[in-house]
Amino acid sequence: MKKELCGEMKGLYEKVFVAHDNFRAQLPIVLSSGRKNETVNSARKDFFIQGRKIAQSLIEFPDFTPERKDRRITKKIKEIIESDKQFHKTFYHDETIDFSVWDIKFEVKNGVVRFFELDHKRTLVVSDDFPVSRGKIVGRILADSNTPVEILDLQSSQLTDFSIDWLLYAVRHENNKLKALRLTNNQLENFGLRDVLIAMRSENCKITNLQIDNCGVADFAMDSLAELLNSENNRLIDLNLSGNKEITMDGWEAFFDALQSPNCKLQKLNLSNLGSFSLSETPLLRNALRNPTCRIKKLILRDTKLEDLGEFIRGLEKMESLEILDLSNSGVSDSLADAFEIYNVGINLKKLILSKNKWLTKSGQQALFRAIKKNNPQVEVVF
Repeated sequence: MKKELCGEMKGLYEKVFVAHDNFRAQLPIVLSSGRKNETVNSARKDFFIQGRKIAQSLIEFPDFTPERKDRRITKKIKEIIESDKQFHKTFYHDETIDFSVWDIKFEVKNGVVRFFELDHKRTLVVSDDFPVSRGKIVGRILADSNTPVEILDLQSSQLTDFSIDWLLYAVRHENNKLKALRLTNNQLENFGLRDVLIAMRSENCKITNLQIDNCGVADFAMDSLAELLNSENNRLIDLNLSGNKEITMDGWEAFFDALQSPNCKLQKLNLSNLGSFSLSETPLLRNALRNPTCRIKKLILRDTKLEDLGEFIRGLEKMESLEILDLSNSGVSDSLADAFEIYNVGINLKKLILSKNKWLTKSGQQALFRAIKKNNPQVEVVF
């Protein structure tokens, strides 16, 4: 992208110089003739047209490198924080107020914005009815129409049910540009996560990537997640549910039903480190994946044991969307070769990852490889 953009800009600059040289070359001839000549006007017009094209290109592509984009985001965030701080200093003429709450630590790397120390304890009460927290300041940053924050990383930020009002406000705000939200390792439990998922049903929400791994997700939140996937405003493409081992049969049933909704747009699903899927839960996943409306392209089941894995493989036989399947440390054994030999696992499957399966011997790997290649010669197999 960078090379193409530089090439395009170089071509525009060359056109400007050519137009400028033509203009200068025509000028003496016209002046010596003592009469007006449309050639000068034409050359001048061409010169300014090419100049405008360069200006327009700079507007459309302001960030030539990731580093430049990071600097632009950092500068804008600092401007908003300082503006908000000065507003409160002007509004509240109390010199005893500690304005250190605006000293927000954050970093921007490759377009990902991460804020630190946003827990609800860091709150400055400037009046009885108007507490200011660092979270609320960040909420105003995300809701600012000129803030280019698209990826927000809040992993391990000690967020709780009582400290996310600002996040709900930002997600619903018409000016927010968030496309990816990472809430990893925050014990939001059911109510906090439920509120986030409800906010994501807003028509103003643009989030396509949601990481809620290791967040203590349980059945109550899974119902809200299912409602989001069924919503017409749903935009989720990438979902990470790994590490949430408290989900039971009821929660999975609601979720897997939602995967079959016409409004569900999920293409990448991470169900790693969930313990094990029982004999009653595995068929729910299998039936959801084989539904024609399912769009899952990448399914990650790393460190998640599937009961009756052979039947699960059988269920993928006619699945057209699946391209990558990760079954690392998922209980794959030598006996699974028969299932792979009989069934064509995913018509368009491109990569199958079977690493770290301790019950899979060398001879079993060879048998599996032959069985897989027999029906899917294009598949890359990783042991």
